[in-house]
Amino acid sequence: MVITTAHTMQKTTESKISFSSGKNKALSVLTAGSGGNYSTLKTAFAAINIGTITGVLTLQVISNTTETPTTSLNDSGSGLANYSSVLIYGKGAGLSISGNIANPLVNFNDVDNVVIDRRVNAMGTTAGFTFTNTNTGINSNTLKLVNSA
Repeated sequence: MVITTAHTMQKTTESKISFSSGKNKALSVLTAGSGGNYSTLKTAFAAINIGTITGVLTLQVISNTTETPTTSLNDSGSGLANYSSVLIYGKGAGLSISGNIANPLVNFNDVDNVVIDRRVNAMGTTAGFTFTNTNTGINSNTLKLVNSA
């Protein structure tokens, strides 16, 4: 796992987190948000986890989403998940993936080859989206890296 940030996530609009290793497959571009292929990050991750979408995946956040239970992305090869890489970025400025969950908002379970690029269209310096868990409970993390993620 590699975590790369241009600056700290709290103090900049240009941040990227990546979990890396290497494979190659077909490219799929999907959208998460109102009017997208998937209404939330959870539904997109569920499709990835059960092998509905596979290969080299790009997930564009196109609107604010509210996650209700914790969402998890599993490593490729875990169950039916079969992807080479996942790139997640926002299509517009100021978008939010949020929830009020007494547990983590998002679990990354033993993942490799996942990049979260907060910049609009994965370029420039304008923030495309943020992750926010408004719950203040003891287990209410925003992003949780599980196992060797």
